[in-house]
Amino acid sequence: MGLIVATDLSAIRRNVEKIKAETGKSVMLMVKCDAYGRGMEAVSEYAESFVEAFGVATVTEGAKLRACGIKKPILVTMFEDADSATAVEFGLDVGIYSPRQVYALEGAAKKAHKSVNVHIAVNTGMNRLGVSDVKELERLFVALSQTSSLTVKGVYTHFYGTDEGSINLQNTRFKPFEEAVKSRFGEVIGHTQNSGAIFSDATGSLVRVGLAAYGDAEGFVPSMSVYGRIIAVNHVAAGDAVGYGRDFVIASDSDVAVVSGGYGDGVGFKQKYVLVNGKKAKVVCNPCMDVFMIDVTKASAEIGDLVTIVGRSGKEEITLSDVAKWSGTSPYAAATAFGGRIDRIYFT
Repeated sequence: MGLIVATDLSAIRRNVEKIKAETGKSVMLMVKCDAYGRGMEAVSEYAESFVEAFGVATVTEGAKLRACGIKKPILVTMFEDADSATAVEFGLDVGIYSPRQVYALEGAAKKAHKSVNVHIAVNTGMNRLGVSDVKELERLFVALSQTSSLTVKGVYTHFYGTDEGSINLQNTRFKPFEEAVKSRFGEVIGHTQNSGAIFSDATGSLVRVGLAAYGDAEGFVPSMSVYGRIIAVNHVAAGDAVGYGRDFVIASDSDVAVVSGGYGDGVGFKQKYVLVNGKKAKVVCNPCMDVFMIDVTKASAEIGDLVTIVGRSGKEEITLSDVAKWSGTSPYAAATAFGGRIDRIYFT
């Protein structure tokens, strides 16, 4: 029991090919947070032949990719000093912004008799991670000059906004840092563009993409579907209630189906409807931890039928953007919410 998450791997390929064709740039596929809910190992194994690099948040994620055989560069963007030895062991590229990180990596690399590739992170307005001014950059340069095991491979920023005005401002802020890094370390890779800024005039020779590659942005092919399965159908009389606390009272005699998968698996409290055999079926109360209930009075529904939470059924479709709007969140959050007791299937 639980949910089924189905991923169309060929859709990811088509989306990446479109990005490459229209930008002329290399692609770093972001596979953090289990490839945005799609399964990091399977997605990365399939995508390694058509992307130039992978991006993750943590060293643990990067080590997991190496363990499943990924050979392409893997950039860790949320590096913690305590993970230095593991980063070195698995040959991960590391995003850095402080001398402290430099010294931690240098110590681990020397101990292991290995080298480490690093990318310098720049803060252009997100105010999250990255060097923010020339003094911070100079301190980083001093620290790097004292190392023999670190090689600067890139310089990057993460955009806080992707409207034209925001992109122009952030490019203006980023350019002096990029020039300084390239002046010091040679022609390193510059990368700024995320999914929202793919087709902008942002600087860099590489794009870091997640949302667009997975088809959750306008103009791209969706790659994720989420299903539950009907495990019971109950006839509920008018005036009776469904769910905890009698939070939904039935107005007229109805057939109510119990569907596998609840809030413990990522089913949202704001999901308005699902699809059953090509028809919309209203969610009738808050989900339970393990199941949720839907009105199938007007749908031909039987035990064992699939229930589409995200995806297409007949002529109807529910997108991750729909789920995000209902929940007041983003497609990123909607996709990564599905987890726990799920079965994964992949097709090409």
